[in-house]
Amino acid sequence: MVPRPMVFLAASLALLALPCAAAGDAGMRLDLAQVRFPGTPLDSRPGALATLAREVALRTSIPVDPVRVVVPLEGDEIRRHPLLFLPVEGPLEVPPPEALAGLGGWLQRGGTLVIDFSGDPGEVERVLESISRVLDSALPGLRLERVASGSILYRTFYRLQAPAGRIQLFPELYAATLGDRLAVVVSLNDLLGALDRRRDGEWRFRVVPGGEIQRERAVRLGVNLVAYVLCLDYKNEKVHLDYLRSRRSWRLDPEEAE
Repeated sequence: MVPRPMVFLAASLALLALPCAAAGDAGMRLDLAQVRFPGTPLDSRPGALATLAREVALRTSIPVDPVRVVVPLEGDEIRRHPLLFLPVEGPLEVPPPEALAGLGGWLQRGGTLVIDFSGDPGEVERVLESISRVLDSALPGLRLERVASGSILYRTFYRLQAPAGRIQLFPELYAATLGDRLAVVVSLNDLLGALDRRRDGEWRFRVVPGGEIQRERAVRLGVNLVAYVLCLDYKNEKVHLDYLRSRRSWRLDPEEAE
């Protein structure tokens, strides 16, 4: 089965479509970039994106650059990146008009924003409300909804039952949809915290309560997010079945089998 073309935001600022299987042959490399957003930390999970890039490169055919890039909302640089991560520790501020225009235009052109919350779990409702305000300011009518357990996001590369991260408190992701795609995905379990390594290679944070199996699930969710952005649609029955069987090294438990 061949998925629909994957979308790259190229250096020319135009959208290019390439088959997923051909990504490695095209000489293009994906940057896992972090967006600079008013009032949010730049260095709370400094090694997470490099870890995710390495895991994506090892487990899939997607060529990924392990160097973390920080991208402003304003200007043309944002258009070069189909996927941006935004770590947050509390409610978001509504950015200035120029930044909102940059965010809205980028989302409409095909960009996907992954917002990862790592703060006080008691702040989750306020954080979700603040994200909704920002999205509605950038693109009126864009709103967050719970991601269904049967979403293709849980099957783009690995078959997952639920989201995972450094903690395991919230059983669902949230997302905002543009057309038939998830343009903004919100993780509430500190996904990047589970992926963050120090310079010496050691994990920066313990993963609770599930330890290393939970961390592996978080890695798999990160891989799925990247695959979803670059391979926008899959048939629901099987996803590159022979290829996936050859790439997956081990299963976590029986319910995650095909």
